[in-house]
Amino acid sequence: LRAEPGRTGTLYIASAGDDDVDGAIAGFAAVLRADAPAGLRWYFEPRPDLAHSTIYRAAAPGVFRKLFPAGVTASPR
Repeated sequence: LRAEPGRTGTLYIASAGDDDVDGAIAGFAAVLRADAPAGLRWYFEPRPDLAHSTIYRAAAPGVFRKLFPAGVTASPR
């Protein structure tokens, strides 16, 4: 992350309750908290209430609303 301070974009990370990667994902979120480039919007949502097999279907509607709010138009590139 320090090697690319100009990096921009959006990153969404979620972890399910039955994943065995909770510690690794939380560690990655800690790295982002400390060193994420200013232009990177990122979100970390631990979802212990969901399983790996259900997290996408259950979380996707809220994630889309968060990342693409109604009434906000994208600026042309």
